[in-house]
Amino acid sequence: MEFLKNILSDSLNGFAAKDIPFFIFQLLVAACLSHIFQLIWQKKYQTDQAKSFAIIGTGFALLTAIAKNSVAFAILALAVVIWMSKGEKPNRSQSVTSLIVGIIGVGVGSGHIVLTGIGFVVLVAILLFAPSNHDNETAH
Repeated sequence: MEFLKNILSDSLNGFAAKDIPFFIFQLLVAACLSHIFQLIWQKKYQTDQAKSFAIIGTGFALLTAIAKNSVAFAILALAVVIWMSKGEKPNRSQSVTSLIVGIIGVGVGSGHIVLTGIGFVVLVAILLFAPSNHDNETAH
């Protein structure tokens, strides 16, 4: 039994087995906050281009939670993100939304769930009260 515990602890890359429920909670919070942000963004700007924010936010949370215990994996994850960002040029709103969802994922994945939640509430309040381009076009 001790042998299996050693294999499990070695494969968790510095995580303790007691941290697994918190890790799962982190991933769920990142997915929920990212999905809520996606719904608010789509409703505010009436666009369908914002897709799979939950997957992106959860991916960033996963990378952050794993990479904070391994410098080599952090460098590899950064290289993969940079490599995947090459290609077609996203428009400004795609860049902004990707950045916000990435920040949500990194904040939750680093263990700062309460601070990320407070920042999320402030961000959503700003988003809801800020005029959109659609509002400006209908006013003219």
